[in-house]
Amino acid sequence: MPIGEHMAAANAHVHVTIMLETKRAFTRLDEIAAVPGIDALTIGPTDLAQDLGVLGTPAQRQALDDHRRRLVDAARKHGKAVAMLTDTVEGVRQMIGLGATIINYSSDAAVLRSGYASVVDEIRRTLSARS
Repeated sequence: MPIGEHMAAANAHVHVTIMLETKRAFTRLDEIAAVPGIDALTIGPTDLAQDLGVLGTPAQRQALDDHRRRLVDAARKHGKAVAMLTDTVEGVRQMIGLGATIINYSSDAAVLRSGYASVVDEIRRTLSARS
């Protein structure tokens, strides 16, 4: 296959998700959502919470939920999918309820850490039982 055809075929399968992580990005949300070629919108929850000044505070959840709703509205208006990040099963339910069609569950590092922690716990239990 000629390189031009190969590149066109490969590009047809590229999925572009834009992550909004700042207050400034949300001031231009409608403009960003309208860009052709963007397939989905998402937020970077930790960076956004930090930029909003609510990271680690009781106001964090509400502030992020408000921004998630704004993002969902803009995505729907412009025919984009909604991708959301979460690290709990309850979070998955919440994101689906908000309208997310793409769910990124946890992170590779967190999944590995959890898996290794389970193995270490099992080894410790085995060793304790032998004592």
